[in-house]
Amino acid sequence: MSDIRFEVIKELNNDFIEKWHRVWENQQNAHFFNSPEWFTSCLKAFNIKDYFIFVGYQDEQIKVIWPAVKMRKFGVSFLGSPGGGYLDKNSILSVDDDLLIVEVLIEKILKNANIYLAEINEETKNNITDLGITKFVRQASINPYISLDLEPFRFIKNKLKNEIKNKVKKYQADFSFKLYTSALNKHLETILDIEKKSFKKKKGRHIFNKKVARNLFGNIVSKQDSTSISLLYFNSKPIAHMFGLIYKKRFLAYHMAYLEDYRKLIPGKVLLYFLLPELVERKFTLFDFSRGDSLLKRQFTQQKKIQYDIFLSKKVIINFYIFCVFFINSVWLFAKKYIKILLNKK
Repeated sequence: MSDIRFEVIKELNNDFIEKWHRVWENQQNAHFFNSPEWFTSCLKAFNIKDYFIFVGYQDEQIKVIWPAVKMRKFGVSFLGSPGGGYLDKNSILSVDDDLLIVEVLIEKILKNANIYLAEINEETKNNITDLGITKFVRQASINPYISLDLEPFRFIKNKLKNEIKNKVKKYQADFSFKLYTSALNKHLETILDIEKKSFKKKKGRHIFNKKVARNLFGNIVSKQDSTSISLLYFNSKPIAHMFGLIYKKRFLAYHMAYLEDYRKLIPGKVLLYFLLPELVERKFTLFDFSRGDSLLKRQFTQQKKIQYDIFLSKKVIINFYIFCVFFINSVWLFAKKYIKILLNKK
Protein backbone atom coordinates (compact mmCIF):
# COMPACT_ATOMS: atom_id res chain seq x y z
CA MET A 1 0.00 0.00 0.00
CA SER A 2 1.59 3.24 -1.14
CA ASP A 3 1.81 6.67 0.41
CA ILE A 4 0.99 5.51 3.93
CA ARG A 5 2.11 7.62 6.85
CA PHE A 6 1.58 6.89 10.53
CA GLU A 7 1.78 9.11 13.55
CA VAL A 8 1.36 8.44 17.24
CA ILE A 9 -0.48 11.04 19.30
CA LYS A 10 0.39 11.00 22.99
CA GLU A 11 -1.31 14.23 23.99
CA LEU A 12 -4.88 14.76 22.84
CA ASN A 13 -6.08 18.23 21.87
CA ASN A 14 -9.38 19.69 20.69
CA ASP A 15 -8.14 20.07 17.12
CA PHE A 16 -7.53 16.34 16.72
CA ILE A 17 -10.75 15.47 18.58
CA GLU A 18 -12.65 17.48 15.96
CA LYS A 19 -10.81 15.71 13.11
CA TRP A 20 -11.50 12.33 14.72
CA HIS A 21 -15.16 13.14 15.12
CA ARG A 22 -15.50 14.25 11.49
CA VAL A 23 -14.01 10.94 10.32
CA TRP A 24 -16.27 9.05 12.75
CA GLU A 25 -19.39 10.85 11.52
CA ASN A 26 -18.75 9.75 7.93
CA GLN A 27 -18.19 6.05 8.62
CA GLN A 28 -20.83 3.34 8.47
CA ASN A 29 -18.79 1.17 10.86
CA ALA A 30 -18.70 3.91 13.50
CA HIS A 31 -19.97 3.05 16.97
CA PHE A 32 -19.68 4.64 20.39
CA PHE A 33 -16.57 2.63 21.31
CA ASN A 34 -14.43 3.99 18.46
CA SER A 35 -15.59 7.55 19.02
CA PRO A 36 -13.58 10.30 20.73
CA GLU A 37 -16.41 10.57 23.29
CA TRP A 38 -15.72 7.03 24.55
CA PHE A 39 -11.98 7.57 24.67
CA THR A 40 -12.16 10.85 26.56
CA SER A 41 -14.69 9.31 28.97
CA CYS A 42 -12.21 6.49 29.68
CA LEU A 43 -9.32 8.89 30.18
CA LYS A 44 -11.25 10.65 32.94
CA ALA A 45 -12.87 7.60 34.57
CA PHE A 46 -9.70 5.47 34.69
CA ASN A 47 -7.38 8.46 35.25
CA ILE A 48 -5.29 7.44 32.24
CA LYS A 49 -2.21 9.58 31.69
CA ASP A 50 -0.22 7.48 29.20
CA TYR A 51 -1.92 6.55 25.95
CA PHE A 52 -1.15 6.12 22.26
CA ILE A 53 -3.49 7.19 19.46
CA PHE A 54 -2.23 5.53 16.29
CA VAL A 55 -3.30 7.43 13.17
CA GLY A 56 -2.74 6.21 9.61
CA TYR A 57 -2.84 8.58 6.64
CA GLN A 58 -2.99 7.96 2.92
CA ASP A 59 -2.70 10.95 0.59
CA GLU A 60 -2.83 13.03 3.79
CA GLN A 61 -6.33 11.74 4.57
CA ILE A 62 -6.98 9.88 7.83
CA LYS A 63 -7.64 6.21 7.06
CA VAL A 64 -7.41 4.53 10.47
CA ILE A 65 -7.46 5.58 14.13
CA TRP A 66 -6.76 3.26 17.03
CA PRO A 67 -6.61 4.68 20.56
CA ALA A 68 -4.65 2.30 22.78
CA VAL A 69 -3.38 2.07 26.34
CA LYS A 70 -0.92 -0.19 28.11
CA MET A 71 -2.46 -3.12 29.98
CA ARG A 72 -1.48 -6.50 31.36
CA LYS A 73 -3.01 -9.80 30.24
CA PHE A 74 -1.78 -13.04 31.83
CA GLY A 75 0.93 -10.90 33.44
CA VAL A 76 2.25 -9.74 30.04
CA SER A 77 2.31 -6.14 28.79
CA PHE A 78 0.06 -5.42 25.78
CA LEU A 79 -1.34 -2.42 23.94
CA GLY A 80 -5.13 -2.62 23.80
CA SER A 81 -8.36 -0.66 23.60
CA PRO A 82 -9.27 1.25 26.78
CA GLY A 83 -12.27 0.40 28.92
CA GLY A 84 -11.50 -3.05 30.28
CA GLY A 85 -14.69 -4.94 31.11
CA TYR A 86 -16.79 -1.94 30.09
CA LEU A 87 -15.63 -2.12 26.45
CA ASP A 88 -18.38 -3.54 24.26
CA LYS A 89 -16.69 -3.32 20.85
CA ASN A 90 -13.11 -2.73 19.73
CA SER A 91 -12.03 0.88 19.32
CA ILE A 92 -10.41 0.58 15.87
CA LEU A 93 -11.92 3.06 13.41
CA SER A 94 -11.02 2.30 9.79
CA VAL A 95 -12.24 4.44 6.91
CA ASP A 96 -14.51 2.53 4.50
CA ASP A 97 -13.73 -0.69 6.40
CA ASP A 98 -10.24 -0.68 4.88
CA LEU A 99 -8.80 -3.72 6.63
CA LEU A 100 -5.58 -3.59 4.62
CA ILE A 101 -4.41 -0.44 6.36
CA VAL A 102 -5.35 -2.08 9.69
CA GLU A 103 -2.99 -4.91 8.78
CA VAL A 104 -0.20 -2.46 8.01
CA LEU A 105 -0.83 -0.67 11.33
CA ILE A 106 -0.71 -3.94 13.28
CA GLU A 107 2.54 -5.00 11.64
CA LYS A 108 4.07 -1.62 12.45
CA ILE A 109 3.03 -1.70 16.12
CA LEU A 110 4.24 -5.28 16.56
CA LYS A 111 7.81 -4.18 15.93
CA ASN A 112 7.78 -2.55 19.39
CA ALA A 113 4.86 -3.96 21.39
CA ASN A 114 2.46 -6.85 21.89
CA ILE A 115 -1.15 -6.26 20.83
CA TYR A 116 -4.40 -7.33 22.48
CA LEU A 117 -7.50 -6.73 20.34
CA ALA A 118 -10.62 -7.17 22.46
CA GLU A 119 -14.18 -7.64 21.11
CA ILE A 120 -13.19 -7.79 17.43
CA ASN A 121 -15.94 -8.53 14.92
CA GLU A 122 -15.82 -11.61 12.68
CA GLU A 123 -14.78 -9.83 9.48
CA THR A 124 -11.80 -8.13 11.13
CA LYS A 125 -10.90 -11.36 12.92
CA ASN A 126 -10.84 -13.30 9.65
CA ASN A 127 -8.70 -10.64 8.03
CA ILE A 128 -6.20 -10.58 10.88
CA THR A 129 -6.11 -14.39 10.98
CA ASP A 130 -4.78 -14.31 7.40
CA LEU A 131 -1.75 -12.28 8.52
CA GLY A 132 1.48 -14.25 8.36
CA ILE A 133 2.25 -13.72 12.06
CA THR A 134 1.58 -15.74 15.18
CA LYS A 135 -1.74 -14.95 16.78
CA PHE A 136 -4.07 -16.51 19.33
CA VAL A 137 -7.82 -16.13 18.90
CA ARG A 138 -10.63 -16.95 21.31
CA GLN A 139 -14.34 -16.19 21.33
CA ALA A 140 -14.90 -13.17 23.53
CA SER A 141 -18.67 -12.75 23.54
CA ILE A 142 -22.01 -13.25 21.86
CA ASN A 143 -23.66 -10.02 20.72
CA PRO A 144 -27.45 -10.39 20.20
CA TYR A 145 -29.31 -7.70 18.26
CA ILE A 146 -32.63 -6.94 16.56
CA SER A 147 -32.79 -5.29 13.15
CA LEU A 148 -35.65 -2.81 13.33
CA ASP A 149 -36.54 -2.79 9.64
CA LEU A 150 -39.16 -5.45 10.43
CA GLU A 151 -41.59 -5.95 13.32
CA PRO A 152 -39.42 -5.79 16.47
CA PHE A 153 -41.25 -8.57 18.35
CA ARG A 154 -41.11 -11.09 15.51
CA PHE A 155 -38.83 -13.50 17.37
CA ILE A 156 -40.87 -13.68 20.60
CA LYS A 157 -42.97 -16.79 21.10
CA ASN A 158 -46.70 -16.16 21.30
CA LYS A 159 -46.91 -17.40 24.88
CA LEU A 160 -44.43 -14.80 26.11
CA LYS A 161 -45.87 -12.08 23.89
CA ASN A 162 -49.31 -12.69 25.35
CA GLU A 163 -47.90 -12.72 28.89
CA ILE A 164 -46.35 -9.29 28.34
CA LYS A 165 -49.47 -7.86 26.70
CA ASN A 166 -51.70 -9.19 29.50
CA LYS A 167 -49.42 -7.70 32.14
CA VAL A 168 -49.46 -4.32 30.41
CA LYS A 169 -53.23 -4.47 29.96
CA LYS A 170 -53.82 -5.46 33.58
CA TYR A 171 -51.69 -2.60 34.92
CA GLN A 172 -52.18 -0.08 32.13
CA ALA A 173 -53.24 2.58 34.62
CA ASP A 174 -50.11 1.96 36.70
CA PHE A 175 -47.38 1.56 34.07
CA SER A 176 -45.76 4.51 32.35
CA PHE A 177 -42.62 4.75 30.27
CA LYS A 178 -40.24 7.53 29.26
CA LEU A 179 -37.19 7.65 27.00
CA TYR A 180 -34.97 10.56 28.06
CA THR A 181 -32.28 11.95 25.75
CA SER A 182 -31.51 15.23 27.52
CA ALA A 183 -30.87 16.49 31.07
CA LEU A 184 -29.71 12.97 31.95
CA ASN A 185 -27.64 13.84 35.01
CA LYS A 186 -30.78 14.08 37.15
CA HIS A 187 -31.72 10.50 36.18
CA LEU A 188 -28.28 8.99 36.78
CA GLU A 189 -28.84 8.64 40.51
CA THR A 190 -32.15 6.88 39.77
CA ILE A 191 -30.47 4.11 37.79
CA LEU A 192 -27.84 3.71 40.51
CA ASP A 193 -30.60 3.26 43.09
CA ILE A 194 -32.46 0.74 40.92
CA GLU A 195 -29.36 -1.41 40.53
CA LYS A 196 -28.69 -1.35 44.29
CA LYS A 197 -32.07 -3.05 44.84
CA SER A 198 -31.94 -5.29 41.78
CA PHE A 199 -31.44 -8.99 41.12
CA LYS A 200 -27.95 -8.11 39.90
CA LYS A 201 -27.01 -6.99 43.40
CA LYS A 202 -28.16 -10.32 44.85
CA LYS A 203 -26.10 -12.23 42.26
CA GLY A 204 -23.03 -10.03 42.75
CA ARG A 205 -23.24 -8.64 39.21
CA HIS A 206 -23.90 -5.01 40.15
CA ILE A 207 -21.28 -2.63 38.78
CA PHE A 208 -22.10 0.68 40.43
CA ASN A 209 -20.52 -0.38 43.69
CA LYS A 210 -17.26 0.46 41.89
CA LYS A 211 -16.25 4.09 41.78
CA VAL A 212 -14.73 3.73 38.30
CA ALA A 213 -18.10 2.53 36.91
CA ARG A 214 -19.96 5.46 38.47
CA ASN A 215 -17.36 7.85 37.06
CA LEU A 216 -17.46 6.25 33.61
CA PHE A 217 -21.26 6.42 33.36
CA GLY A 218 -21.20 9.98 34.65
CA ASN A 219 -18.66 10.95 31.97
CA ILE A 220 -20.69 9.22 29.25
CA VAL A 221 -23.88 10.97 30.38
CA SER A 222 -22.17 14.30 29.75
CA LYS A 223 -22.02 13.38 26.04
CA GLN A 224 -25.68 14.31 25.55
CA ASP A 225 -26.00 13.35 21.87
CA SER A 226 -24.73 9.83 22.52
CA THR A 227 -26.72 8.78 25.55
CA SER A 228 -30.25 7.95 26.66
CA ILE A 229 -31.95 6.70 29.81
CA SER A 230 -35.22 4.77 29.59
CA LEU A 231 -37.31 4.44 32.73
CA LEU A 232 -40.32 2.23 33.41
CA TYR A 233 -42.57 3.57 36.17
CA PHE A 234 -45.16 1.80 38.31
CA ASN A 235 -47.48 4.21 40.11
CA SER A 236 -44.94 6.95 39.30
CA LYS A 237 -42.12 4.95 40.95
CA PRO A 238 -39.17 4.07 38.66
CA ILE A 239 -38.83 0.27 38.77
CA ALA A 240 -36.64 -0.48 35.73
CA HIS A 241 -34.09 1.33 33.61
CA MET A 242 -32.09 0.93 30.44
CA PHE A 243 -28.97 3.01 29.87
CA GLY A 244 -28.62 3.29 26.09
CA LEU A 245 -25.86 4.48 23.79
CA ILE A 246 -27.01 6.06 20.53
CA TYR A 247 -25.03 6.26 17.30
CA LYS A 248 -26.01 6.32 13.62
CA LYS A 249 -29.67 5.58 14.41
CA ARG A 250 -28.55 2.47 16.29
CA PHE A 251 -29.37 1.88 19.94
CA LEU A 252 -27.08 -0.12 22.22
CA ALA A 253 -28.56 -1.38 25.50
CA TYR A 254 -25.47 -0.76 27.61
CA HIS A 255 -26.94 -1.43 31.05
CA MET A 256 -30.29 -2.61 32.37
CA ALA A 257 -31.71 -3.41 35.81
CA TYR A 258 -35.02 -3.54 37.66
CA LEU A 259 -36.17 -3.56 41.28
CA GLU A 260 -36.22 -7.09 42.66
CA ASP A 261 -39.42 -6.39 44.62
CA TYR A 262 -41.29 -5.86 41.32
CA ARG A 263 -40.02 -8.99 39.61
CA LYS A 264 -43.52 -10.47 39.17
CA LEU A 265 -44.36 -7.56 36.88
CA ILE A 266 -41.61 -8.74 34.44
CA PRO A 267 -40.36 -5.13 34.30
CA GLY A 268 -37.42 -5.82 31.95
CA LYS A 269 -39.69 -7.31 29.31
CA VAL A 270 -42.33 -4.62 29.80
CA LEU A 271 -39.70 -1.90 29.38
CA LEU A 272 -38.65 -3.46 26.05
CA TYR A 273 -42.33 -3.71 25.07
CA PHE A 274 -42.55 0.09 25.33
CA LEU A 275 -39.04 0.95 24.11
CA LEU A 276 -38.71 -1.02 20.87
CA PRO A 277 -41.79 0.45 19.11
CA GLU A 278 -40.65 3.95 20.13
CA LEU A 279 -37.25 3.32 18.54
CA VAL A 280 -38.99 2.17 15.36
CA GLU A 281 -41.10 5.33 15.45
CA ARG A 282 -37.91 7.39 15.75
CA LYS A 283 -36.46 5.65 12.67
CA PHE A 284 -33.80 3.63 14.49
CA THR A 285 -32.43 0.79 12.37
CA LEU A 286 -30.89 -1.51 14.99
CA PHE A 287 -31.35 -2.48 18.63
CA ASP A 288 -28.09 -3.88 19.99
CA PHE A 289 -28.43 -5.91 23.19
CA SER A 290 -24.67 -5.43 23.83
CA ARG A 291 -22.31 -8.32 24.43
CA GLY A 292 -23.34 -11.19 26.65
CA ASP A 293 -25.96 -13.90 26.59
CA SER A 294 -29.08 -14.11 28.77
CA LEU A 295 -32.52 -15.69 28.77
CA LEU A 296 -34.19 -12.33 28.11
CA LYS A 297 -32.03 -11.67 25.06
CA ARG A 298 -32.68 -15.17 23.68
CA GLN A 299 -36.41 -14.64 24.17
CA PHE A 300 -36.41 -11.41 22.16
CA THR A 301 -34.12 -12.28 19.25
CA GLN A 302 -32.42 -14.99 17.24
CA GLN A 303 -30.03 -12.54 15.60
CA LYS A 304 -26.51 -12.47 16.97
CA LYS A 305 -22.88 -11.84 16.12
CA ILE A 306 -19.77 -13.39 17.62
CA GLN A 307 -16.92 -11.20 18.83
CA TYR A 308 -13.34 -12.30 19.45
CA ASP A 309 -10.21 -11.54 21.43
CA ILE A 310 -6.91 -11.68 19.54
CA PHE A 311 -3.43 -11.74 21.06
CA LEU A 312 -0.46 -10.90 18.80
CA SER A 313 3.24 -10.85 19.48
CA LYS A 314 6.47 -11.30 17.54
CA LYS A 315 8.29 -12.62 20.60
CA VAL A 316 8.67 -16.40 20.62
CA ILE A 317 8.68 -16.69 24.41
CA ILE A 318 5.47 -14.61 24.70
CA ASN A 319 3.73 -16.73 22.06
CA PHE A 320 4.77 -19.95 23.78
CA TYR A 321 3.50 -18.60 27.11
CA ILE A 322 0.12 -17.59 25.64
CA PHE A 323 -0.14 -21.00 23.98
CA CYS A 324 0.35 -22.65 27.39
CA VAL A 325 -2.27 -20.39 28.99
CA PHE A 326 -4.80 -21.20 26.25
CA PHE A 327 -4.04 -24.93 26.50
CA ILE A 328 -4.44 -25.02 30.27
CA ASN A 329 -7.66 -23.05 30.04
CA SER A 330 -9.13 -25.40 27.41
CA VAL A 331 -8.24 -28.43 29.53
CA TRP A 332 -9.86 -26.83 32.58
CA LEU A 333 -13.04 -26.00 30.67
CA PHE A 334 -13.24 -29.56 29.32
CA ALA A 335 -12.72 -30.98 32.82
CA LYS A 336 -15.47 -28.73 34.27
CA LYS A 337 -17.89 -29.83 31.54
CA TYR A 338 -17.08 -33.52 32.06
CA ILE A 339 -17.40 -33.24 35.86
CA LYS A 340 -20.78 -31.54 35.45
CA ILE A 341 -21.98 -34.39 33.20
CA LEU A 342 -20.83 -36.97 35.75
CA LEU A 343 -22.54 -35.16 38.62
CA ASN A 344 -25.81 -34.94 36.67
CA LYS A 345 -25.77 -38.70 36.09
CA LYS A 346 -25.72 -39.41 39.81
